[in-house]
Amino acid sequence: MHRRIVWLLSIPLILAGSQLAHDLAYWIVYPSSGTRSQVLAATGHGYLRDALFGFVLGIAVVLAALLFRIVEVRRDRAATALRVPLAPFVALPPAIFVLQEHLERLLHDGVFPYSTVIQPSFGPGLFLQFVLALAMYVLARLLLRVAEQVGRALGDERPKRRAAIDVRGLRPITIDLAPVAGVLATGYAGRAPPHSRAS
Repeated sequence: MHRRIVWLLSIPLILAGSQLAHDLAYWIVYPSSGTRSQVLAATGHGYLRDALFGFVLGIAVVLAALLFRIVEVRRDRAATALRVPLAPFVALPPAIFVLQEHLERLLHDGVFPYSTVIQPSFGPGLFLQFVLALAMYVLARLLLRVAEQVGRALGDERPKRRAAIDVRGLRPITIDLAPVAGVLATGYAGRAPPHSRAS
C-alpha cells in the first residue's frame, strides 16, 4: 500500500510539472499572445485548451493519495515516514516533453518532425522540465509530511484505553462477621435502675 500511495501522489505531480514547464516555455519564447496562439495551432497544441479535465483528475488523485495516507497513519501512529523517490521526478518529465513535442507535430503534420529539437521553444522547454520537476518533488515531500502529521494528530484524539490494574500484588480485604456479644451478656448493663436489696 505504501508504494501505491507514493505513486498516486507522484505521477499526477510529475505530469503537472511537465505540462506546466511545456506551457511556460511557449510563454517565454512567444510573449505575444497572438503569435503564441498561431505557433501553438500550427504545431498541434490545440488540444491544450481542453486540458482542464486532466488537471482536475490529477488533483483528485493527489487528494485521494493524501487521504489514504492520513487514514493509514491515524491507525498506526508509529508508522515510518514514506520516502518520495527523486529519480522519477528527474527522469520522466524530460522524456515526456521530448515525446510530447514530437507526437504533437507528427499527429498534426503526418510526417516525423526531425526539426523539433531545433525549434525555439525546445531548449527552454527541456531546461524548465528539470526546474519544475524539482519543484514538484519538493511539493510531493511536503504534502506527504503534512498528511502524516494530520494523521498523527487525528490519532491522538482517539479515546485512550484505560490502564489495566495489576491485582497480583494486592492483599485481599477481610471483614470479621462474627456476632457481637450482647451488652447484657457481659454483665455490664449500662444505665438502668438500681437493683433493690429486697430482690
